[in-house]
Amino acid sequence: MKYFISFLFSLIILATSTAQELGYEIMTTYSKAIKKDILNDARKLSDINPDFPSSWVNKYHLVKITATSGCNLVSIESEDDLLNKSQIQTLNNADLGSDINVSVKYNPKNSTEDNIREINFTYSIVPETEARFSEDYQDLKDYIKTHAIDKLSEDISKSLESATVRFTICEEGKPINPIVELFSNNTEVDQLLIDMITNMPNWKPAAGKDRSKIKQDFVLSVGSMIGS
Repeated sequence: MKYFISFLFSLIILATSTAQELGYEIMTTYSKAIKKDILNDARKLSDINPDFPSSWVNKYHLVKITATSGCNLVSIESEDDLLNKSQIQTLNNADLGSDINVSVKYNPKNSTEDNIREINFTYSIVPETEARFSEDYQDLKDYIKTHAIDKLSEDISKSLESATVRFTICEEGKPINPIVELFSNNTEVDQLLIDMITNMPNWKPAAGKDRSKIKQDFVLSVGSMIGS
């Protein structure tokens, strides 16, 4: 019995220790990415989305592509999975860092004419070379730990659930415009994260295929590792 009690006590200590551990990372703000040169060469839906289930389609009713160019949001429609000239031009003019939204209405195979389904997907246009703090991501993790995580008291670490801060690496590599998107339960923590990003050393900025410098958005996430 004493061995079981000791084992149970060890589990309680482990759970308490784990509950205090905070996870932290900086990631880009998009989930699916496509590079501009690939987008410029796209001539059909599968060139944009290789996983598009064209084998499901019996008949297309609408293929709409929406993209941002300058201050304009442009939507161009076609009637099948082959991109028309206006859609190709829209993709070529789309801004780096913006999203390409695609909506497809179709009849599935072995279905009636009135059975119209819809598939939607979104890709973010990313630069040829993305911005980076250094060649080793661990350097960025170490910087966050030293200048933010290690400054949190044990009580704050235990009570902090999650927080996210969005920011931009500008064309000169400087981190700018940190904005709290998900507030923590502690205003001092939120300000600490903003200050850490504001005072961060310059990154190597994102660049296009022609080596022109491009701004890029990132998000810092801090929170409990429980359940991750």
